[in-house]
Amino acid sequence: MKISTKWLKEWLNYEVSTDTLVQDLTMGGIEVDCVETINNLDKVVIGEVLECVQHPNADKLKVCQVSVGLDNSLQIICGANNVRKGLKVAVAMIGATLPNGLIIKKAELRGELSQGMLCSTDELGLNSNSKGILEVEKNQTIGESINDYLSLNDDILELDITPNRGDCFSVIGIARELAVYYEKSLQASSVVIPALKTEKISSVVLAENACPRYLTRIINNIDNTKKTPQWLANKLFKAGMGLNSPIVDISNFVMLELGQPTHAFDLNKVSELTIRLSQKESVVLLGEKETTLDDKTLVIADKEKVLAIAGVIGGVDSSVTTETNNIVLESAFFTPELILGCARKYGLHTESSLRFERGVDFKGQALAIDRVTALILEILGGEACEINEVVSEKYLPKNKIIDFDTKDISDILGIDLENTWIENQLKQLGFIVNKKSENHYRVEVPSFRFDVAIVEDLAEELARLYGYDKLPVQTLASKTTQVIDNNKNNILSKLVNKGYQELINYSFIDKKSAQFFKTSADFVELQNPISQEMAIMRPSLIPGLLKAVDTNKRNGHLDCRFFEVGLCFDGVKEEQQVKKLASVITGNKYQTHWRNDNKTVDFYDLKEMLEEILAMSEYEISFVESEHIALQKGQTAKIIVDGKEVGFIGKLSPHIASSFSINEVYVFEIEFACLLNKKKHSYQNFSNFQASKRDLSIIIDKEVKLNDIILSIETTAEKQTQKILTNIELFDVYQGDNIDANKRSLAFSLTFQAMDKTLTDNEIEAQVEEIFLNLNNKFSVIRRE
Repeated sequence: MKISTKWLKEWLNYEVSTDTLVQDLTMGGIEVDCVETINNLDKVVIGEVLECVQHPNADKLKVCQVSVGLDNSLQIICGANNVRKGLKVAVAMIGATLPNGLIIKKAELRGELSQGMLCSTDELGLNSNSKGILEVEKNQTIGESINDYLSLNDDILELDITPNRGDCFSVIGIARELAVYYEKSLQASSVVIPALKTEKISSVVLAENACPRYLTRIINNIDNTKKTPQWLANKLFKAGMGLNSPIVDISNFVMLELGQPTHAFDLNKVSELTIRLSQKESVVLLGEKETTLDDKTLVIADKEKVLAIAGVIGGVDSSVTTETNNIVLESAFFTPELILGCARKYGLHTESSLRFERGVDFKGQALAIDRVTALILEILGGEACEINEVVSEKYLPKNKIIDFDTKDISDILGIDLENTWIENQLKQLGFIVNKKSENHYRVEVPSFRFDVAIVEDLAEELARLYGYDKLPVQTLASKTTQVIDNNKNNILSKLVNKGYQELINYSFIDKKSAQFFKTSADFVELQNPISQEMAIMRPSLIPGLLKAVDTNKRNGHLDCRFFEVGLCFDGVKEEQQVKKLASVITGNKYQTHWRNDNKTVDFYDLKEMLEEILAMSEYEISFVESEHIALQKGQTAKIIVDGKEVGFIGKLSPHIASSFSINEVYVFEIEFACLLNKKKHSYQNFSNFQASKRDLSIIIDKEVKLNDIILSIETTAEKQTQKILTNIELFDVYQGDNIDANKRSLAFSLTFQAMDKTLTDNEIEAQVEEIFLNLNNKFSVIRRE
């Protein structure tokens, strides 16, 4: 938003320089992107065109004789369409330097002498998108400098206002902020409306939750052929707005001044006004754009047609023209949540929607309509009627009440502020402050500060007024104690220590990526997505990780090990939002080195990492071969923890990998909660006696799972009187000659060690034999010599 420092001074008589003003606004949370200085112009004066004739050698040029208060008139060649005899204009005389750097010199154009230049507002430094030269009001004195007439010598601040501070999208909003910083009072003048007529137009609000307050007023017998006064035009130009018709210009002026958009309908083109949701109708909007509306768009309509998209833009059929003499003014409060995204949905961006989406003062509609009315009567004449107000108290916001103790503020900010200072600052911000006891207060938040709801918001307000740069550097404290989950940190640290990098992606993904991991019937779709690439709440973390792999590959980083912890969404309810851990790996297992025989990562590299993480909990874990919509058949397993399926692991399906322009990728995703059950570690002394190893080679059906075999061996060892089996390691798998095609050979290395003695061969062999007999009974294995 652009704002003129001269306009600010009309509301607040501050004495600081522009540099100090910029510093104070920025430190107060309102960032100033840039400052544009408009300087006084030397040798640019008000002149009058005495004669205007066609250039003898150019069809699009005219030869003008212009009086600038000197003894002789100046001959100036001009190509503007609106130049004519009797017109008062801005004349840049010879020697003048314009803001765009142009130096005016005596010149000859197509054989005719030109002794100056007739200027547009753009050429004078006011960006108005004007289509012709500036037409100066007739009551101005010839020969006077243009500086006072255009209110030059001004600084224009371009402000970057955060979305939560909708109250600052206006001159009064910024002035209110500065009034607190500089301990000044606003100088706003009161609005006086002449005697009112009783004529009203009927208004019916069907969508009360979307429009809880709607005001209208009829103004009769206006003269809309008059020109917008220059003082008002100057303010619009400096705010980056061009001129339209006087009524629209007045409405825009009040919107910039007070932050409340208003709209005018031609009374002769409308009947009863109805505020409702659209019914998939079409409307021709201002700018001649025909738009078909969906059934979720709030509109203003009469009995026959849609007149406007509420809070966004009006329609052509009810628009005000120079022939309009009776109008209906509208001033409304539209609920921000129901306006949000409406303009973007139809490819529109208006100053009105920008304010309604962020929220306007829900008590400011009457002041705005009165201010617009007063200006219309002053500039265009006419007779104003009474306001017709339709209010739904049920849906109208209420002033929020916040109870707090000054100790709460101290705990949040880490400093002690004086009670008197806190009271005064909140009062200057417009809060109604009631002291309940020595340190306890109850404050009522003003209607224009809808971003303040809890004590932390009050603390933030006090912090910025105290000065962020003055806050001490110390640990902040609050009533909420953060419990640090060491087990969670250990999980993430283990991944990082193994060379995995943590990513944090948006929770929104595109529909195509979502369909790879879930059926579309279960999607949680956003009503107003930022873009189609961010239209679905992610059902899985993996699409975001895959896009990161793709990006890294295109930038030359081929060996990727990524993980992410975040919410996945199976629905909008809280219990349908599950926190998960996901990981992807691709590329080479080792860094390129002359000593390494490099190989690409595989399923078991990722499974090994996952098993290390799962081993940190005390649950019973297993992997069961399965199928998954996104994974390759034969290299996919579901993860079972304590009998419950909590995730999956496997190789990404080739057609999905190719859609992300990547090659072989292995992934897993698991519910994070199942990892947080801490395993109770027990410690024992090392044995001082020698360990012994024995090999056990068996032939077994291919269908038997390795995990089942290992579990059987461990169970047998646990039942022994002497628990001496300390380790099981598979060191060979064989299928081929001399073995049935439906069987395979597995060779295990078993380690035995006692704590109190050296084991004899007979004791070890007895254990090995019992292990084999149990395997034979359970799986019908054959011992292979």
